[in-house]
Amino acid sequence: MVFKGSEQIKPDLIEGQELTVKIEGLNHQGEGVGRIAGQTVFVPGSLPEETVRVRVTKIKKRWIHGQLIEVVQASPHRIVPACAHYASCGGCALQHLTYTEQLRWKQITVQEALRRIGRLPEVLVHPTLGMTEPWRYRNKVELHVGLQDKTVDLGYYQRGSHQLVSFRDCHLIPESWLGIIQEIRNGLQQFFKLKLENGNYDPVNGVKTREGFPVKQVWLRQSFFTGEMMVVWVITKANNPLWPAWIRKYARELNQRYPQITSIVERVNRRSENGLGEPYRVIYGKLKILEGIGNLRFFLSPTSFYQINSQQTAVLYRQVQEYAQLDGTEKLIDLYCGVGT
Repeated sequence: MVFKGSEQIKPDLIEGQELTVKIEGLNHQGEGVGRIAGQTVFVPGSLPEETVRVRVTKIKKRWIHGQLIEVVQASPHRIVPACAHYASCGGCALQHLTYTEQLRWKQITVQEALRRIGRLPEVLVHPTLGMTEPWRYRNKVELHVGLQDKTVDLGYYQRGSHQLVSFRDCHLIPESWLGIIQEIRNGLQQFFKLKLENGNYDPVNGVKTREGFPVKQVWLRQSFFTGEMMVVWVITKANNPLWPAWIRKYARELNQRYPQITSIVERVNRRSENGLGEPYRVIYGKLKILEGIGNLRFFLSPTSFYQINSQQTAVLYRQVQEYAQLDGTEKLIDLYCGVGT
């Protein structure tokens, strides 16, 4: 940014232009942050202490967004991501940074938020408490359903798009889920074949319909306390003529193959992306699964808010107990915490 009298003038930049930028920090989304001519530049995939070549992709009044072309000088904390899908998948942002350094930058992010937004520079932020093994920790995942060339697939979306990224392994979810996800892929493919063979025939009314593929998402959730699992099918319409009979039969088969799946639920999502607030029904088993932290128990429904990392939630609870120094005479109110976490 340059100045002419009291007027601010943007540097002469155009989209597509290539720049060399020194990265100084990270934003809350894990994007590298640098400055060029006094203007902030965000560069996904870059790290602090790096010099990078960037192609300008977006220019706004106060910031620039760039695409990483080349790392000219790499950070000593840069590593090879563990996941083969990392470059295309939008699920992770910092696998190319060592875990120790990730924890340090989380601490810095909180410090900066308190200082700049909260105007609380004097608040002490302790080092982030990390995990011994920071993989396979998620207790819930939401997978999108994609259909291309008569093949049904499950996966995540690329960052900022609806482009499906299929995977055969994800280092964030338990390894035992991978077989279940593949089984569900196979099941959806069977249903799609059934639709093709029947031409959306409505057996009740004896007519053909113009129904599309009904399944939008599949959610998996597991209790790390009991081991029981929930599978939620998010569908676009409840009146698809072939779906009800097929899903009832397939739900029983899925439970027989994987007895830990004790809750199979259908949610109808006519409008919203995530299906919240829409009707749901139990297809097989029960509506809720039981989770536990210490001596506390929680019943989780399909849309219950619950901390995604069960192990670290227990660490958080112990830390709160230590800081609170409760003697048993207090009254505590748990507000705005989902099921109570």
